[in-house]
Parts: sequence; C-alpha cells; structure tokens
Amino acid sequence: MRRRDVQIAWREKVALNVIILAMCALLLFFIVGLGLILCPKTSALSQGEIDGRRDIGKPVVSMYGYYYRISDIVRSHVFDSMFLNEQALKDTVLGRDVSSMFFKTDLWSRNCPGLPPPTPGWDNIRRAVPKDAMTVWLFHREKDKVSRPKDYLQLVAYMRKGPIARDRAFVERALADDPVNNYIITAYDRVYDVSMYMDPTNQANFLGNNMHDIFRTLGQSTKDATQYIERVKVAEGVAKWRQYMTCMDNIFFVGIVDHRMDAKCVFANYLMLAASIVLVAVIGFKFIAALQLSPKGNPESRDKFVICCVPCFSEGADSLRATIDSIAASNFDASRMLMFIIADGNVMGAGNSLTTPQLVLDVLGVDDADVTDQSECFAFQSLGEGALQYNQAKVYSGLYAHLGRRVPFIAVIKIGGPHETHRAGNRGKRDSQLLLMRFLNRVHGRKEMFPLEVELMRHFCDIIGVSPAKYEFLLWVDADTEIFPDAINHYVSAMAGDALISGICGETVLRNEGDSWVTMIQVYEYFISHHLAKAFESLFGSVTCLPGCFCMYRIFSPTTRAPLLVSSSVLADYGENNVNTLHLKNLLSLGEDRYLTTLMLKHFPGHKSKFTPDARAKTSAPNTWGVLISQRRRWINSTVHNLVELLLLRNLCGFCLFSMRMVVFLDLFATVVAPAGVVYIAYLITTLVLDDESQVPLISLIMIAAIYGLQVVIFVLKREWQHIGWMIVYILATPLFSFCIPIYAFWRFDDFSWGETRTLVDSAGAGDTARGTGKAVAEFDPASIPLIRVLAAPRSGSRSTGVPSTAPSPDQQRAVHSDLGDGGDRNDDDDDDAPVGASLGFRAAAGVGHLQTPGSGVPHNSA
Repeated sequence: MRRRDVQIAWREKVALNVIILAMCALLLFFIVGLGLILCPKTSALSQGEIDGRRDIGKPVVSMYGYYYRISDIVRSHVFDSMFLNEQALKDTVLGRDVSSMFFKTDLWSRNCPGLPPPTPGWDNIRRAVPKDAMTVWLFHREKDKVSRPKDYLQLVAYMRKGPIARDRAFVERALADDPVNNYIITAYDRVYDVSMYMDPTNQANFLGNNMHDIFRTLGQSTKDATQYIERVKVAEGVAKWRQYMTCMDNIFFVGIVDHRMDAKCVFANYLMLAASIVLVAVIGFKFIAALQLSPKGNPESRDKFVICCVPCFSEGADSLRATIDSIAASNFDASRMLMFIIADGNVMGAGNSLTTPQLVLDVLGVDDADVTDQSECFAFQSLGEGALQYNQAKVYSGLYAHLGRRVPFIAVIKIGGPHETHRAGNRGKRDSQLLLMRFLNRVHGRKEMFPLEVELMRHFCDIIGVSPAKYEFLLWVDADTEIFPDAINHYVSAMAGDALISGICGETVLRNEGDSWVTMIQVYEYFISHHLAKAFESLFGSVTCLPGCFCMYRIFSPTTRAPLLVSSSVLADYGENNVNTLHLKNLLSLGEDRYLTTLMLKHFPGHKSKFTPDARAKTSAPNTWGVLISQRRRWINSTVHNLVELLLLRNLCGFCLFSMRMVVFLDLFATVVAPAGVVYIAYLITTLVLDDESQVPLISLIMIAAIYGLQVVIFVLKREWQHIGWMIVYILATPLFSFCIPIYAFWRFDDFSWGETRTLVDSAGAGDTARGTGKAVAEFDPASIPLIRVLAAPRSGSRSTGVPSTAPSPDQQRAVHSDLGDGGDRNDDDDDDAPVGASLGFRAAAGVGHLQTPGSGVPHNSA
C-alpha cells in the first residue's frame, strides 16, 4: 500500500498534467482551430495567386472559374511528344486563364439540359487570345469517331484543384472595364459573368424573361442577386430553377465569392498577428540585451573577502581536484578568499574506490585514518525527517598549495548521527548550503550556535585568521565545475560597483561538447540560454535563475550591513523542513538553486540579480541519454514550479505587458506548451507534404526568422561562428528537447530523486539513485543539540595539530545548554540581522600572515 504522501503527490501530478494538456490544446486551438472555425479552409485561390505560377514542376492554369494542376498535360505535350516547347509553355500557358481554348457551347445539351439552344454562332465568353500566345494556343474543337464534340473539360476534370476566389474588387474592375456591355451577377456565393448573355447576338433568351430582368437590373451593380433568383424558384418552380442554375454554373461561372478577407477571417489573423508581435518584441529585446552585454576587459582589484563554497556529493577525484585547483588558481587575492568545502555524507560515487569524504581530504592533502570516527565530531541540525535532523560533522582547515599560491580552506565532513549506517550524514545539497548560510546568519546576528558552528568560528578566527563577518561575498561552485582564473575578479568587480546587486551569474560553457551526440545537442542551448535569456533578464535586474554551479551572492549589504543571502527571512523559506506538497518538493528537492534566486527576488525587491558574460566557468554536460533526461526532468519540473512562485511576487520590474512578470508568464507558458509547438510544426510539415497547394503561414515564417535569424546575428557579432553549426544540430534535436523530454518530465512531476545524475554505490557495490531509504525514523529531540552562546575565544593551540578538534561531551553540552536557561528561541529574532563586529567572542588575527608556516602547502587539521 502506497504512503499517503505518495498518493497525494500522484494526484497532484495528474491534476497538473491535465492542466498542461488543456493549455497545449488551447494553444493549438488558438493557432489552428480558431481560424478553421471562424474561417473554414478552402481550396480556392484568387486569380492573382494563380498568375505567375510558371513552375514546370507544379504547372497551374485556370479556366471557367476553376484552376487545374496540369502535370499530365505537361508530360504528354512537352516531355513525351515534344509537341510544345517547355519555355513556350511557361511563357504563354502556365499561370494564365486558358478558357478561350475550349468551347462549352459545343456541348450545349450536356451543359444546359432541358433549355433551348442559343442563337447559332453565339458564344458564352469573349475569346481573347494573348498576342504572345497566338502561335501556341490551340482551339480544342475536335470530334470523336461518331462526330460528337470531345468534352475536353471532362477529360481534365481529375486535374481540377479548386475554384477561383473573386472579391468585390474583381466585380468592380470588370464593370469598370466596359460599363455598357459587361454584366456580373453574384448569387449563392458564386460569381457569374453573363455579359455575353446580355449581348445583342443572343436572341434565344434561353434562361427566360425573369432571369433576363434580374441580369439587366443587377448585372451592372455589385448587389447580391440571391434573393431575386429565389423568387424565380417560387414563380417558375424548383425544376425550372434547377435547370437555370445548372446552365449558369456550366456556362457563365467564373468563380466563388472570396470570404478570406471577411471580418471573422481577418479577426483570427490579426489575433495571431498580435500574439506574434508580442513574442517577436520579446525576442527583439533579448537580442538588444545580448548586444548590450559586451566583455569589459580586466576588472579592478577590490578589497573584498570571498568565500568559495564547494558542496560535494558523488564526484570523482579528478573532478574534485580540477574544481579546487581552478579556484586556487584564481587571480583573486589568495589572502582574501576562502575555499569552504562540504562533503555531503559518507557516500561513494559510482566508479570511485574511496568515499567522497576520503577523496576530499586526499585532494586537500589531509591525512585522517578514520574520517567516520564520531569521537571527534560536532553536532548540528540538518534537514531531514524526524531524528535525521540530528547530524554531526568534522572540520578541517589549512592551506591548499597550487601553482605557487596558498589558499586557505575549511573542509566540513558530514558523518551523520551515532546510529546512521546507510549514507551517514547525507542530507542533500540544500542542507550543505544551509550549513554555511545558517552559520553566517548567526555570526551576523550574534546568535547562539550549534557545536559545529562554534568549531567553525574557531577555525575562522584562530586558524584562518579572518573573522567570518568580514566575508561579503559567497561564491557557489559545484564540484564538477572549473572556474576561469579571472571569474572571481569579474564577479567581485561587478558587485562592488553596484551595491544593489545581491546576486550575479556568469556563463557556463561545456568542456565535453564533442563526447557524444547527447553533448552536441546541448552546446547551442548553453550558449543562448546565457547570452539571450539571462542577458535579457539582466536588463530588468531580475535574472530568475542564478545557477548553483557557478554564481555569487552578497552576504550582507555594504551600506546597511544588514544580511542579504543569510537573512532570517531567506533562511526561513529556504530551510523549510516540512516539505509535504508536490510544489514544495519540486522547489526544494529538485530546484533549490533556482528557488534560492526566487527567494532573493522575493525578500529584497529593491536589489538586483544580474548576468555578466565576463565571468566564465566550464562544466561537463550529460553524455548519455539516460543522464540527460534525468537532469532535464529536474530542470523542467523545478522551472515550472519556480516560475509559478515568481508570478506571485510583488514589485517585479516594469508594468503591464512591459514587465518582468509578463516575461516570466511567457517563459512559464512556453515551458508547459513546448510539446504543442512541436505538434504544430509537425502539422505544418504534414500539410505541406500532403497538400500541394498549401502554403506556410507568413506569421510562422516571421516567427522562425525572428527566433533564429537574430540569434545568428548574435553569433556573428560575438564572433562565435561555431555556434551557427551547433544551432543547426539543436534544431534537428528540437523534437527531443521540446516534446519527448518535457512530456517525460511532466509525467514524472512526483519523482523527486536525482535519477542517474548522481549515482551512488552502496555497501554491496550496486548502483543506487535514491537519496534515502524511505523508512520511518524516530522523532527529533531539539534538546539533543545544545545551543552555545560564544562569549570568549578558545585558546589557540589548545589541541595538538593534525587531529580533528574534540567535541564537548554530551554532559558538557547539556551543562552549557542549562547555563543558557531555556536556550531561548533558536531563531533569536530579537537581535536578528544585527551587524557583528570585533565583540564576538573569538579573536581575529590581523591578516593571514600567520598561515605562512614552514612546510606550507601541508594543510592544518583542526587545531
């Protein structure tokens, strides 16, 4: 029996899928169905659309109110028998009205059954042969073996494609050409040229006096004659009326009334045009934004302190070393930066021979025989269910030597509670981020601290030699990402130049673009998502997603000293532990990076989140299909839920259609209806293939040209020529990105695992992709983790080097906790966000010169 929360998540997933399906159906109805209902599609073409169609591959002519595709005639007259020259056919026949070649009066009894014949020599049309066709056109009046006229129109009837559409302008033009002798009748949505019937050469009056009077009265006006001909039906009977109309259809018919420009048809077209204008305008603004953000060269040196936080989970040794080396090789002042590395539990990534904590310490050069020894660890509160909120960690610090630079580091190894055996300490990336954010919040708010945070304070002040309150910026870097040497400088320079920037991201490029077809189809998307989407959002100061793999946040305001990233309001939302709805699970379990950006926009609407193309990093994209769809499932689902959150935010930049809210809505709508877009493209292609006369809608062509044409311009201006080729590869993969992957993601809204993106190996050596066991756990006792008010600095050197610091015994922790009375509110809101100075209990050494010890490069363990 499935758990209650699983059942609820499944129902919510089904409900969301029904909504998405309805939105896709609504979009397709708007694009295709609405136009067909308001203005049903016909095969009619105007004479103007037929004129000039001289393609020998699609030969078209018109006669007696219809147009014909005469491919078989071209084959028999030109290619097989050489009866007619190809060029002559193009110049004198194709695209023209060739009615003058055929004589309908020769088959009078067939065309006008039951009616008396006309005056001998009378013709139903004025035969006009163009001068250039005199030697080419042939009058078809041959007879069969029994001397009956051949019915040529019947022979080519299978080639007939549709009627010719005549608008009001055609009637007015025909009457204006000869106001005396021309007569045009419009009835039953059909157009008849009865000029020759009213000609003096017609003495037979074979349609009767009533019809003659109608022609004479209305034939030289543009008034519809339907109601008057209906009176003839009443006066002379249905049988006679049917004979008259049959004769008119066969002898005088020149087309149907063109309704394609009626108000209802125009409304549908203009509705589509209005929507297209909005979309093209957004694309145009994105294009302008991409042009505005050009490289700015070397940034200025800034007197700022930066923490570079690297959460680790299942990465391999090579990946970890590459990431740490890239940070250590940064051009930024090594004495003003700190690498803060967090190993998320005692786990082993697939393909690794050591656990992640062992790999981290090995890369840093720290020798610890038993990293899981819980006799020397410090307690803190984690995210988790029940008793899993109790967690412990070890702390190591020292110098990391690389390329002649010595960069301070602190490594936190989460090892779990005393009774954890399965992936002990592992609580997820969000928990790793919160570990540091909560610590900094308590530093700036002068709050009571968990034992782990007390130990971190000691490492900052007594070993690293810099108070944590001095660090203004926090750089998030994933353990599989390498930053460029000048990346931190560009980030710090941009944020120092504008105190209102609370977060910033740069460009992430791929380092494995040629590994497989899976990586190739992602190259273009990575480039354009930064230089078009994020560049555009940056104009509003509202980049909606600062990727957690490579972005920087401001820890506190330089003007008010009030916390920003580590404010209690952000932590309250980001540290939500009761994740009991599908919406929250997608926000906090799959899209924590995007949600953190959303929270910064929510709680600090007066600040900005920006994009700079100058700061760059490189990462590896998924190189197999299974990993790609697992990653995109997380991205798409978290994007949908985060965009919903953004729509509800107040104070977004702009107003009405010219606002960030409108852009967010369009992004959300485009995300959920992406499959409908592919269906529409498939519909267009199928229509073009199956219907020779169909044409691609002009609006669709404009949209495609705007979307991809402007992007090509960006490539050219930025001299990224290779991306033109990558764009073609991406276009070919559109069915995968816009149809297959979204549908897969939508149906797995209730899947909160990381799938194949982060694969672990359990104790038996088998691959496993789940984060937890799903078993029930005991209740969490908040009193099990003491809160300690830091009043005095611990004595530096009180413990031997090379061995992790010893945690207070449980009795000591309880004693400290009792000294604080009831411990107070753990959030300590009374002094929340107060600036911190040197009055904190720890002594901060002046500078970090004391770290330059003999044998530098050998890290200091907790000491």
